[in-house]
Amino acid sequence: MRDAQGSRRGRGNKAVTPTTINQYREESDFDLLDLTFLGGHPLHLTYSEVYGAALINGDVDHGRIQPGVKIANHPYTSAARMEVELRGRETSMPRSPSQIALSTFFASFQPRNGAEWFGVDNSSTFLNCCKPWEALPPWRARDPSFYGHLILKSAHEELVENHQELIKECPGGTYWAKCGPVNPIVLDSEDKRLRNLITSMKIRGFLRSNDVRGDIKATALVKKNGDWRWLVSSGYHRSCVAVALGLREIPIRINLVIREGESDYWPQVRAGRFSKALANRIFNNIFDGIHSAF
Repeated sequence: MRDAQGSRRGRGNKAVTPTTINQYREESDFDLLDLTFLGGHPLHLTYSEVYGAALINGDVDHGRIQPGVKIANHPYTSAARMEVELRGRETSMPRSPSQIALSTFFASFQPRNGAEWFGVDNSSTFLNCCKPWEALPPWRARDPSFYGHLILKSAHEELVENHQELIKECPGGTYWAKCGPVNPIVLDSEDKRLRNLITSMKIRGFLRSNDVRGDIKATALVKKNGDWRWLVSSGYHRSCVAVALGLREIPIRINLVIREGESDYWPQVRAGRFSKALANRIFNNIFDGIHSAF
């Protein structure tokens, strides 16, 4: 079973359906269950013990981006829309439309702690004291400080990879582009990244592959009645641009399934960092795409 405790990762380059399982096990160790057929649901993954992840078609209206925003409402999507709609009309603009939108976002959303990051009150000592990048969801199993370290390390490496100028370590996580304040180099890099994705997706369409970065990766949040939403864990730039360009459904890779009613077993609840009530509230806020800042 693949659930909140993680999944086994394999190797290879093909997604398979249950009907090809015997041939699959002989040819490859890549554990990607193809649920793009009619009726595919994330819970199929949790009862498919030989698979580590599932490929499924994600309705963009059901997509969420941390800290709990509908993809369609996220500032990155708005920035991409502005770029698509306005760039062709006005070529003398000193800054790109997307850069203007991103500047507004980074200036307006500057959470001081984890509580403000999730858009909840300061009833949690942990959320009130931790930095936004350390505020992991209650179902994640990592130590918060180590989680935050990995977040900033990844953000820095990504910035170096996508920017010719090597940026030094910035204080306070200002190279993390999920909220403000940010270093000016980050703003420039994020703007260029969005615009490059828009150009690429217009020419080539939305492409996926089984490479490490070949899919948008997501966590499935499943209600007791079976309704589900997907929370992006990797690929939020692509998600926002896809929505801005009008796509209604995109392939996503589910590698974690979180179910309503199981918060007693969520690692951060068990560790005492979240009360059960607060953990469930965050689950529901993300599921509904509700956040006080958006």
